[in-house]
Amino acid sequence: MADPLETFLPRCTDPACTRSGAHADVLPHQREFLASTEKYVALVGGYGAGKTLPACILAVNLSLKVPGNVGLVCRRSYSKLHDSTQRILLEVLQRIGCTFQAREVRDGWPHRLILPNHSEIHFRETKDLGRFLGPEYGWFYIDEAGEEPKKTWTDLVGRLRLPHARQYLKGFLTTNPPHEEHWIAELFGVTPGASLHGSTRYRLLQVSSRANPYLPEAYVDDLRANNPASEVERIVEGKYGHTYEGRGVYAPPFTFATHVAELAPSPFSLVRAWDFGFRSPAVLWSQFPQCRRGVIHWHIVHEYKGKDLDAEQLADVVLEQTRTHFAHVAPELVSDCGDAAGAQISDKGPGPIIRLQRRPYGLRFKSRHLPNIDPGVSLIRDLLAQPVCACGVARVQIDRRCRHTVTAFGGGYHYPLTTPGRAGEPRLQKPVKDGFYDDLADAARYTAENILRPLLRDPQLMETLLAPTGPSAGAGRDTRAPWSWMERVGA
Repeated sequence: MADPLETFLPRCTDPACTRSGAHADVLPHQREFLASTEKYVALVGGYGAGKTLPACILAVNLSLKVPGNVGLVCRRSYSKLHDSTQRILLEVLQRIGCTFQAREVRDGWPHRLILPNHSEIHFRETKDLGRFLGPEYGWFYIDEAGEEPKKTWTDLVGRLRLPHARQYLKGFLTTNPPHEEHWIAELFGVTPGASLHGSTRYRLLQVSSRANPYLPEAYVDDLRANNPASEVERIVEGKYGHTYEGRGVYAPPFTFATHVAELAPSPFSLVRAWDFGFRSPAVLWSQFPQCRRGVIHWHIVHEYKGKDLDAEQLADVVLEQTRTHFAHVAPELVSDCGDAAGAQISDKGPGPIIRLQRRPYGLRFKSRHLPNIDPGVSLIRDLLAQPVCACGVARVQIDRRCRHTVTAFGGGYHYPLTTPGRAGEPRLQKPVKDGFYDDLADAARYTAENILRPLLRDPQLMETLLAPTGPSAGAGRDTRAPWSWMERVGA
């Protein structure tokens, strides 16, 4: 028996397809999207993964299922809406032989369709959505929702209330992957599957470009060859990530093949570097093993990127993650570092370092005043540029599970395309402050300046560098225990 969904899709043109005769193939992610029973569904995927087509099929089905339904298809601009989304939906109607009346025709494109069952499909750009929104909809579809502010979504949710469509109310979106701080990730989560917000069900689906067998030959290979590995994760594999333009601060010399590895934390000294940010903090956990050749290496073994956390809330998370991931490291072998700006007192009160040095936390911070980022950046770049050590591995390595830090080093932490400056004055290149990768990069720089730079001068300084300071440092515990970091890796 023929699959009824096939009538909505174009005929198969895959030369490797094993089915004979004229037919259409419903891809697994398309079928899953169409079968999702959640009220709100997001399909996030790589370039050319086949996202818009199932959304247009769903839009048509909802309009045919409920006579008199009113649905909205929208995108950021009319040019993008016409050239892609609307064209695909009109092709779906044509394939199933559904006639319609065209209304509000401008530039050759109808912006309101009336189907034979009196259902309506409206097409609108979202730049000024308030001008066009009707009072009630039975469904809405946002294409390339990653380009939209959250207000677009909330405005449409507020109008999803058409009385006679109440059993079929649906809001759905398709998009190339935005970053993990985006409102889509906030609402739908970062892991594919269903979730609940109150009593309302949401579903996130993710799909790779590889899932579409109808892409041109070598399309994925071309994307991989012309984009950095971190961007490939986003535009091919369909994973959340930042898009950035401009030259990477650390890439090159950073390369994924050389500087990313699966690292096993060792049971010796551990350094946490804190960037408190503006309620958007980042913390990196590092170790500094000495290889069998006597060379100090820098291993970034764990990361945490938070949001809307003050210093005390952050400390609770960091201490719990340390207990969970580094249970084999004795507490007296753990130290902390950061920017000395966090140890100042302002009109808002003591800085976060001062607060976390007090009870109940009693953390030990090493901090330096770092008004200029250039020396720290240069130190990290120089280490990344060094040849692979005689022991066989790079001087700097990042655990592959620290994916945000890997992406930051791979180009997420970057310079702007152009840097504004006054006429006749030199333009000073400063990395982009994006509130995400720059926080992780700052934490790495604090590690380099407070710990790594002195160690490179004299490896024997570790115990002195990480000794407690101040009358309250390490109160209530033995802070004289020796550091065992000098156990050599690979000896």
